[in-house]
Amino acid sequence: MRLRSLGFAGYRSFSARSPASPDRPLQQLAIAPLTILLGKNNSGKSTTARLLRHVLLALSSEGSDPFPVAGAGKVYARSFRDLQHQTFFLNPIDLRVGLRSESGADTELSAQLIQLTDADDEKPIAQNLRASSQSPLWR
Repeated sequence: MRLRSLGFAGYRSFSARSPASPDRPLQQLAIAPLTILLGKNNSGKSTTARLLRHVLLALSSEGSDPFPVAGAGKVYARSFRDLQHQTFFLNPIDLRVGLRSESGADTELSAQLIQLTDADDEKPIAQNLRASSQSPLWR
């Protein structure tokens, strides 16, 4: 599988969808064999690049944590709350990941990651999980 797109909201400096703004559009990143992030200083280029690596870590990880804060020799945060917009535990992280198989079938995975309490050491849970595909295996 190849990563072809990433949609996100609520990760670090990027505003979150919330009960007050559930229809806020996701930030969208189309991914090609060569993807270049351009922008002004402090516009989120490094955050987006870290999120991309973090999503790949999460997709390849095993265990009960849907979005681990460390792995593959990299620490992304001290806790899940450090990843949430404005470090506020009620701000969810919304993710939409587009994948393409070697045969060319497209699959889209989406999830909303939330933390149920204000505890720093609590792992997030994934809710609103969805998968869709143009492959006959998913129909």
